[in-house]
Order: sequence, then structure tokens, then C-alpha cells
Amino acid sequence: MLEGLLITFMILLVFASLICLYGNWQAWQKTIVVTKPLLVPFIIGIHVAAHPLGDALIVMGLLFGWVGDILLLQKEKKRFFSAGLASFLAGHVVYILAFARTIEWTEFPPILFLAIIPYFIAGIGASKLVKNAPVRLKWPTRIYLMVIFIMSLFSCFLALSEPSLNLLAVLLGTIMFIISDGLLSIAIFNHKPARWHVSVMATYIIAQTLIGLFFPSPVMI
Repeated sequence: MLEGLLITFMILLVFASLICLYGNWQAWQKTIVVTKPLLVPFIIGIHVAAHPLGDALIVMGLLFGWVGDILLLQKEKKRFFSAGLASFLAGHVVYILAFARTIEWTEFPPILFLAIIPYFIAGIGASKLVKNAPVRLKWPTRIYLMVIFIMSLFSCFLALSEPSLNLLAVLLGTIMFIISDGLLSIAIFNHKPARWHVSVMATYIIAQTLIGLFFPSPVMI
């Protein structure tokens, strides 16, 4: 672990996050445009500092999130919103692959598959968040929500099969992702005020940071 570099990127992330969140609170679009694209690069820096050899899939997932962040700066334009959704979707698929390859499936206790039940129930509830979405966005958004729940489920499988504080932190990160995207769906499809996006961004930053910081690369395990 490169402690000095890790601390530096953590400080930069906290500083940029606070400015971005305040910009969302005040609805200062220029501040958001400047600070939001800085967040994920700092998180990638945190990941590489914590895991010097890095994890290619985690870095790839973060990069897809970074592209999604930039595209959603223009979310009022339909094509940018759809492209941003697709980019985040790709990032979640990459995270699923990262978690799935780490699980020792041959030693996985079948009883742990019961974790599917609360995710299934929560997923049904989350699907109602898109009831006010434009017709053409209903199913793409539902598919996106399904994938993010699957991503969190795989992190849950991993945390249950190999209990550790690191993996519990990653699980919390994936749950924060669900909360963030749920809040974003409410904000976009129910025309919530700009300040609503403070909670969207705060939970998103926590989600990406927990995954980037605590998910161990194969070399580190």
C-alpha cells in the first residue's frame, strides 16, 4: 500500500466532493461541471494506492462510471441520459464479473443463496420508482435497476462466503449504489428540486469509494 499517495488522493477526493455537493445544494451548474469529473479519477487513484498492482476490472468499472458522470451532466438531453445509463450499466456488469471471479463457487454454501430473497423483494419495490418515467425509458431503467441489484447480490455472496471488514465495506458500497440510483430515479422522473441531488451525489461518492478502496485485487488476496 502506498500510504502517502493514498492519503493525498483521499484529501483531494474529500475536497472535490465537498465543493461538488455544495454546488449541487446551490444549483451552481458550473461548479458541478468542474468538480464532478474529478471525483472518479481521484477514486481510481485511491484504488491504485491501496492496491499498487490494481484490479483491472475495478478500474474499468470506475472508468465506465466516470464516463456516465460526464454524460449525465447533460441529462436533460435524452440521448445523453440514455448513453449515461448505458455506461453505468456496463460498469455494474464489470463489477459483477469482478465479484463473481473472486467467489470460491466450489466451496460456496448453498444456504447462502437465500440472500436472493431480500434482494428480490427490494427489487420489486424499486421497480415502482419508474412508474412516472417516459414510456421509452421504463424498461431500460428497470433493466438497469435489475443489474445493479444483481451486482449488489454478488457482493453479498462474496461477503457472506468470505467474511471480512473489507468485503462488508464493499457490500455497503453496492447498497449505497442502489440507494443513490433510487434517489436519482425519483429526482429525474418526479421532478425533484436541484438540492435533491446532494443526497444522490453523496451516496454515489460513498459507493464508488468503498468499492475502489476496499475491494482487494487478486494479487493482494
